[in-house]
Amino acid sequence: MKKKIVLLGAGGHEEYCIEVINSQKHFYISELVGIKKNLYIQKKYKVVSEARFIKRKQNKTNILIAFGQLKLANKRKEKYKFYKNKKYTFPVIKSSSCYVSKSV
Repeated sequence: MKKKIVLLGAGGHEEYCIEVINSQKHFYISELVGIKKNLYIQKKYKVVSEARFIKRKQNKTNILIAFGQLKLANKRKEKYKFYKNKKYTFPVIKSSSCYVSKSV
């Protein structure tokens, strides 16, 4: 049975994350948090603002920070700490074609 996951962010990196999640059998995307201007994505997934998402107080939900790290590393850290303190979980999502070094 697939588990629900929420994607935080709406941009180019988020589209890649959607692709990877959909290629696997572990999660289904319940919604995207952010502002999405891509109409295809808006038709396929529910998109909500972060303020609206936070108000619902969904604890123990799987969440993926789906915006890139370039120029946004501090923002990613802030979001991680914020949602971790609210008891959200961050599963590891990796492409089936990725290579993970043995030294990691």
